[in-house]
Amino acid sequence: KGAAFGLHGGEPLMMPKQDVEAIIAKACELSDGCSVQTNATLVDDEYIAMFKEISCQRGF
Repeated sequence: KGAAFGLHGGEPLMMPKQDVEAIIAKACELSDGCSVQTNATLVDDEYIAMFKEISCQRGF
């Protein structure tokens, strides 16, 4: 802990959803916070629920 994790570059949500969820969950577990930077074109209700459940910050 002691650092934050940010998932960005290209469009991170183009990965399979289960991979995005696993990466974000592990990052939040090992860091002081995590965020995903996305253009939001792929954000759907499932992603919104995932971000809320994992307490991940989003940037659009």
